[in-house]
Amino acid sequence: MNDPNISFKDVGFELAFRNLISKATGIITKEDLKAVNGIMISNIDANGFSIPWISDGTAFNMTFPNLMFNVNNSDNGEWISDIVLFNEIKSFHIGIAISDLMFLETFTHLKELYLHEYDNDDLSFLNNLISLSSMCIYKGQLKDLTPFATLYKKQLELFKKSKIDKDRFYIFNGLENLYLHECGITDIKIGRASCRER
Repeated sequence: MNDPNISFKDVGFELAFRNLISKATGIITKEDLKAVNGIMISNIDANGFSIPWISDGTAFNMTFPNLMFNVNNSDNGEWISDIVLFNEIKSFHIGIAISDLMFLETFTHLKELYLHEYDNDDLSFLNNLISLSSMCIYKGQLKDLTPFATLYKKQLELFKKSKIDKDRFYIFNGLENLYLHECGITDIKIGRASCRER
Protein backbone atom coordinates (compact mmCIF):
# COMPACT_ATOMS: atom_id res chain seq x y z
CA MET A 1 0.00 0.00 0.00
CA ASN A 2 1.31 3.43 -0.91
CA ASP A 3 1.84 6.03 1.79
CA PRO A 4 -0.94 8.61 1.95
CA ASN A 5 0.00 12.03 0.68
CA ILE A 6 1.20 14.50 3.27
CA SER A 7 -0.47 17.90 3.46
CA PHE A 8 0.91 20.98 5.21
CA LYS A 9 -1.11 23.74 6.85
CA ASP A 10 1.62 26.39 6.72
CA VAL A 11 2.82 27.17 3.20
CA GLY A 12 5.95 28.82 4.57
CA PHE A 13 6.95 25.72 6.51
CA GLU A 14 6.18 23.49 3.54
CA LEU A 15 8.43 25.63 1.37
CA ALA A 16 11.29 25.26 3.85
CA PHE A 17 10.83 21.48 3.80
CA ARG A 18 10.59 21.31 0.01
CA ASN A 19 13.80 23.32 -0.29
CA LEU A 20 15.51 20.81 1.96
CA ILE A 21 14.50 17.79 -0.10
CA SER A 22 14.83 19.65 -3.44
CA LYS A 23 11.24 18.94 -4.40
CA ALA A 24 9.60 22.16 -5.50
CA THR A 25 6.39 20.52 -6.69
CA GLY A 26 4.62 17.20 -6.51
CA ILE A 27 3.18 15.11 -3.72
CA ILE A 28 4.99 14.62 -0.44
CA THR A 29 4.94 11.19 1.19
CA LYS A 30 5.92 9.76 4.56
CA GLU A 31 9.14 8.58 2.98
CA ASP A 32 10.03 12.19 2.16
CA LEU A 33 9.62 13.15 5.82
CA LYS A 34 12.43 10.77 6.79
CA ALA A 35 14.94 13.17 5.22
CA VAL A 36 14.59 15.40 8.30
CA ASN A 37 16.75 14.38 11.26
CA GLY A 38 16.19 17.54 13.29
CA ILE A 39 14.34 20.86 13.22
CA MET A 40 15.42 24.33 14.33
CA ILE A 41 12.81 27.04 14.87
CA SER A 42 13.88 30.68 15.22
CA ASN A 43 12.89 34.22 14.35
CA ILE A 44 16.03 34.81 12.30
CA ASP A 45 17.69 32.99 9.44
CA ALA A 46 19.81 30.87 11.76
CA ASN A 47 22.30 28.27 10.63
CA GLY A 48 23.77 27.41 14.01
CA PHE A 49 23.16 27.48 17.74
CA SER A 50 24.98 27.46 21.05
CA ILE A 51 24.94 24.49 23.41
CA PRO A 52 25.98 24.37 27.08
CA TRP A 53 28.13 21.26 26.78
CA ILE A 54 30.13 22.30 23.72
CA SER A 55 33.43 21.70 25.54
CA ASP A 56 32.90 18.01 26.23
CA GLY A 57 32.52 14.91 24.10
CA THR A 58 28.73 15.17 24.01
CA ALA A 59 28.92 17.75 21.23
CA PHE A 60 30.43 15.17 18.88
CA ASN A 61 27.43 12.86 19.28
CA MET A 62 24.80 15.50 18.57
CA THR A 63 22.36 15.46 15.69
CA PHE A 64 22.56 18.79 13.92
CA PRO A 65 19.10 19.87 12.66
CA ASN A 66 18.91 19.95 8.89
CA LEU A 67 15.55 21.71 8.62
CA MET A 68 15.70 25.38 9.62
CA PHE A 69 12.56 27.48 9.80
CA ASN A 70 12.25 31.21 10.45
CA VAL A 71 8.78 31.86 11.90
CA ASN A 72 8.73 35.21 10.14
CA ASN A 73 8.32 33.20 6.93
CA SER A 74 5.20 31.52 8.27
CA ASP A 75 2.12 31.83 6.07
CA ASN A 76 -0.47 31.60 8.84
CA GLY A 77 1.25 30.58 12.10
CA GLU A 78 0.23 26.93 11.70
CA TRP A 79 3.80 25.62 11.59
CA ILE A 80 3.37 23.73 14.87
CA SER A 81 0.66 21.62 13.26
CA ASP A 82 3.13 20.75 10.52
CA ILE A 83 5.94 19.86 12.92
CA VAL A 84 3.79 17.06 14.33
CA LEU A 85 4.32 15.28 11.02
CA PHE A 86 8.00 14.89 11.91
CA ASN A 87 7.66 12.92 15.13
CA GLU A 88 10.60 10.66 14.27
CA ILE A 89 13.25 13.40 14.37
CA LYS A 90 16.24 13.09 16.71
CA SER A 91 16.74 16.77 17.64
CA PHE A 92 14.51 19.80 18.09
CA HIS A 93 15.73 23.35 18.77
CA ILE A 94 13.18 26.08 19.54
CA GLY A 95 14.81 29.50 19.64
CA ILE A 96 11.63 31.46 20.29
CA ALA A 97 9.31 31.82 23.27
CA ILE A 98 6.74 29.04 23.39
CA SER A 99 4.08 28.14 25.96
CA ASP A 100 2.68 24.76 24.87
CA LEU A 101 4.75 21.70 23.98
CA MET A 102 2.14 18.99 24.41
CA PHE A 103 2.43 18.30 20.69
CA LEU A 104 5.76 16.62 21.49
CA GLU A 105 4.05 13.72 23.26
CA THR A 106 4.45 11.50 20.20
CA PHE A 107 8.14 12.32 19.65
CA THR A 108 9.43 9.10 21.21
CA HIS A 109 12.59 9.09 19.06
CA LEU A 110 13.67 12.57 20.17
CA LYS A 111 17.15 12.57 21.73
CA GLU A 112 17.88 16.31 22.04
CA LEU A 113 15.54 19.13 23.02
CA TYR A 114 16.60 22.77 23.35
CA LEU A 115 14.12 25.44 24.46
CA HIS A 116 14.39 29.19 24.74
CA GLU A 117 11.86 30.92 26.99
CA TYR A 118 9.42 28.15 27.83
CA ASP A 119 6.82 30.06 29.85
CA ASN A 120 4.85 27.09 31.17
CA ASP A 121 5.50 24.91 34.21
CA ASP A 122 3.79 21.91 32.59
CA LEU A 123 6.44 19.39 31.55
CA SER A 124 4.13 16.37 31.44
CA PHE A 125 4.98 15.87 27.77
CA LEU A 126 8.41 14.68 28.90
CA ASN A 127 6.96 11.44 30.18
CA ASN A 128 6.70 10.09 26.64
CA LEU A 129 10.14 11.23 25.43
CA ILE A 130 11.75 7.94 26.36
CA SER A 131 14.74 8.44 24.03
CA LEU A 132 15.67 11.88 25.36
CA SER A 133 19.32 12.13 26.41
CA SER A 134 20.00 15.90 26.31
CA MET A 135 17.73 18.76 27.31
CA CYS A 136 18.41 22.45 27.72
CA ILE A 137 16.05 25.23 28.81
CA TYR A 138 17.08 28.88 28.72
CA LYS A 139 14.61 30.92 30.78
CA GLY A 140 11.58 29.04 31.99
CA GLN A 141 8.89 28.87 34.66
CA LEU A 142 9.55 25.49 36.24
CA LYS A 143 8.38 24.35 39.68
CA ASP A 144 10.95 21.68 40.42
CA LEU A 145 12.98 18.87 38.86
CA THR A 146 10.38 16.14 39.39
CA PRO A 147 9.41 15.76 35.68
CA PHE A 148 13.04 15.05 34.77
CA ALA A 149 13.38 12.50 37.57
CA THR A 150 10.14 10.83 36.49
CA LEU A 151 11.37 10.54 32.91
CA TYR A 152 14.72 9.13 34.01
CA LYS A 153 13.04 6.48 36.18
CA LYS A 154 10.80 5.48 33.29
CA GLN A 155 13.80 5.21 30.97
CA LEU A 156 15.58 3.05 33.55
CA GLU A 157 12.55 0.77 33.95
CA LEU A 158 12.29 0.30 30.19
CA PHE A 159 16.01 -0.42 30.04
CA LYS A 160 15.77 -3.11 32.70
CA LYS A 161 12.86 -4.76 30.90
CA SER A 162 14.86 -4.82 27.66
CA LYS A 163 17.71 -6.84 29.23
CA ILE A 164 16.37 -10.25 28.22
CA ASP A 165 19.69 -11.79 27.19
CA LYS A 166 21.90 -12.36 30.25
CA ASP A 167 24.98 -12.95 28.11
CA ARG A 168 24.67 -9.64 26.27
CA PHE A 169 26.21 -6.34 27.39
CA TYR A 170 23.66 -3.51 27.52
CA ILE A 171 24.30 0.23 27.67
CA PHE A 172 21.78 2.51 29.34
CA ASN A 173 21.12 5.71 27.39
CA GLY A 174 18.83 7.83 29.53
CA LEU A 175 18.66 11.56 30.21
CA GLU A 176 22.32 12.36 30.86
CA ASN A 177 22.62 16.06 29.95
CA LEU A 178 20.34 18.59 31.62
CA TYR A 179 21.01 22.33 31.56
CA LEU A 180 18.60 24.83 33.13
CA HIS A 181 19.27 28.56 33.02
CA GLU A 182 17.02 31.12 34.77
CA CYS A 183 14.20 28.63 35.20
CA GLY A 184 12.95 29.76 38.60
CA ILE A 185 13.82 26.56 40.44
CA THR A 186 14.71 26.95 44.12
CA ASP A 187 14.39 23.35 45.33
CA ILE A 188 16.96 21.30 43.45
CA LYS A 189 16.74 18.14 45.54
CA ILE A 190 14.88 15.02 44.47
CA GLY A 191 14.94 12.44 47.23
CA ARG A 192 18.56 11.51 47.85
CA ALA A 193 19.75 12.96 44.56
CA SER A 194 20.47 16.58 43.79
CA CYS A 195 21.20 18.65 40.72
CA ARG A 196 22.80 22.00 40.33
CA GLU A 197 21.02 24.58 38.24
CA ARG A 198 23.61 26.38 36.17
